[in-house]
Amino acid sequence: MTTPDQDPCPSSRSDEPESEVATQEATPQDDPPLFEKCHRFFDPSGDYARVKEADLYPYFRPIEESEGSRAVMNGNELVMAG
Repeated sequence: MTTPDQDPCPSSRSDEPESEVATQEATPQDDPPLFEKCHRFFDPSGDYARVKEADLYPYFRPIEESEGSRAVMNGNELVMAG
């Protein structure tokens, strides 16, 4: 919560010099489309296709056994939290 004597937007204070980034205007040509990186990842020549061809799935680890909050992964018993 701010009080009336505090500036809620300190970047608008004129006593501090502005950075170069703040003074440059962004143009549409500078910024790639929002989901471009996502689409490149799933392209047939992208990282996902190469990993999948190698039969690797880096985001998932197989659980061999699971009971309650305990699981066995790679032969090690682990406690699952979260």
